[in-house]
Amino acid sequence: MSDFRKDYYAILGLSPGASNADIKRAYRKLVKQYHPDLHGDQASFGTKMTEINEAYEVLGNEDERKAYDAYLENKLKLQPSVQKGPAEKNKRTYTKTVTVDRENRCYLKGTLCIKFKGVPENRPDENIFREISYNLKATEISAIINRRDIGEEGVLSLEFREVFEQNKKISIPLDRPVSATVIANDGTAERYLLDLNEVRVPSPEIVDVTKHEGDSYGTLTGVFYAYIRKVVSEEKDIEVTECFGETGHVEEKFENGIRHYRKQYYHVDCSTYWGDWIIDTPKPTTIPTGRTEKKGAYSRTEYYYSDRKKKYWGNWVYQPVSSHASAAGCAGPLRLLIGLILAGIFLYHLLPALLFIVPFFVLIILLQFVPPKVWTGIVMVVISCFVLISLAALISLFTASRNRAGQHNPAENSVTTNYEPVKKNSAKPSRDTLVVHDISWKDYDGRKYQGRFWVKKSAVTAASKFKNELDAGSFGVNGYAGIVSSLKEHDSTALNGVYGMLDSIRKTDSLSAPRFAETVVSLVQSIPYTLILPQDCNPDLYHDPYISTYLNSPSPKCEGFQRFGINSPVEFLGSLHGDCDTRTLLLYSILSHYGYRVAMLSSEHYNHSLLGIDLPFDGAAFNDGGQRYVLWETTYAGIQPGLIAGAVANLDYWKITIKSN
Repeated sequence: MSDFRKDYYAILGLSPGASNADIKRAYRKLVKQYHPDLHGDQASFGTKMTEINEAYEVLGNEDERKAYDAYLENKLKLQPSVQKGPAEKNKRTYTKTVTVDRENRCYLKGTLCIKFKGVPENRPDENIFREISYNLKATEISAIINRRDIGEEGVLSLEFREVFEQNKKISIPLDRPVSATVIANDGTAERYLLDLNEVRVPSPEIVDVTKHEGDSYGTLTGVFYAYIRKVVSEEKDIEVTECFGETGHVEEKFENGIRHYRKQYYHVDCSTYWGDWIIDTPKPTTIPTGRTEKKGAYSRTEYYYSDRKKKYWGNWVYQPVSSHASAAGCAGPLRLLIGLILAGIFLYHLLPALLFIVPFFVLIILLQFVPPKVWTGIVMVVISCFVLISLAALISLFTASRNRAGQHNPAENSVTTNYEPVKKNSAKPSRDTLVVHDISWKDYDGRKYQGRFWVKKSAVTAASKFKNELDAGSFGVNGYAGIVSSLKEHDSTALNGVYGMLDSIRKTDSLSAPRFAETVVSLVQSIPYTLILPQDCNPDLYHDPYISTYLNSPSPKCEGFQRFGINSPVEFLGSLHGDCDTRTLLLYSILSHYGYRVAMLSSEHYNHSLLGIDLPFDGAAFNDGGQRYVLWETTYAGIQPGLIAGAVANLDYWKITIKSN
């Protein structure tokens, strides 16, 4: 009896990734080393040999080994793990070149002369002292500055510091450049128009005051202190850090005995937020507990629920002990089955070719009424002709069958990629290249389409550069929506290669709006799935169970180190590498180009993306302010609108990321 708690791989001296040949080789080696018959029937060897046989019975049987491997995987998942912080994962740091404005200040000292006009303030009541307040406005400003009284900010003297700390700036607004005369050390003078800032006049003097029609005119003079500023733009390399995905922290609460939990996620700027509360309803899984039961030739396996606590038994499965034991009992039914198959082949292939025989049988029956002596020779001739014609029909039939077998049967969905130079009208050759795809696919009614679309290699390079330089932090809390919207807008002028193919198909087949939408979506669905990730395609780097499971599958297709974990529409058309959000964004771009009302929906809870479209299809739909968007899965071929998996069907966990007008 098997006990999955034992390390069967270690007993045979193997690792979990060992091949079937390695298992057989290790078993034979250990049998020679520990079999009691070869070593005087030692008791310790007998115990060891029992473990070796038990390990080989499990690992040498394909079904038993699968169940055992699943048990080990589940055991590893249930072990406590140390969560890595954002410094180790879910974090991306890169260098970005930005333009930075830097202010330089030059401090001045000189003599200031401001001619002003004072307009009395209109006040509803007069004070008892009959004081009058004036609003002063400069009419003419001039200054005289000695070169030696000009200094940079870094060498600001104590005199300047004290003046700026102890005095307020003058109240007369200087709304125009100051005409300044700068006197050099040799006595020569130069004139400048200067924008003075933070002007201080510690001891102002007002002279030449006159009045005219209620207004006052005068001149303010004195020694002034100020500075002029110059803004210098320079490029600077800065280090940018972006975060994404889950933080690894989970909160839980219990309401009426039911567990609720929510996960914490990163914003792009590495700040965190909590997702929605999720009801933790245990669901059946295919993770075995390691226990099995057998009744004769039937067996069943025990599995975990999703809470890893509750368990359930699977269905009884018939598993014959030995194929040889039942060979005799199956011989009769097997012969009958073979006979029926041969009869079917005869009826399908030979009968249509031998229909001409029927008149001969009728003729033979009629000949029974004729005297034998008269018709014996005729009957022999007829039978001989029948045999010769039958042989000719058989030869013709097998020849035709052989010819049909040699014909090529193309796949329903196929795509081939070539690279061609861009053709130009001028004599100068183009350095650009077209990435050309010849594709064939079927829609939901089995109708086959063929076409060719292209995208410029330079456009793919430009799209990648734009994505890598996109300032995601500028979008704030709506970071993901801003990112996909920017990628869509940037690539909108580079999709003519696929629009040309689709225009031709729509015109040739006179497709209605719903039928054309099905044609476009089935095209994208037919392209093989590729997982797009922001880091390496290493399952140890990601918390998401789907990503880990997919990357541990036998033949995963993955493209890593793609910023934001998405390919833009042009990048997708260049490489044909795309997962759910990449495909949905391309379909959103194409269908909105053709005037459809579409939406891109996303779910942080399910880590998935769906297309929404306003067309009269039946099935699952998302309502947004009275607008009905039928949900459409984009990652699997043949999935019609309105059909979504039950595992992602709770619409409370979905929201619209972007939508067309």
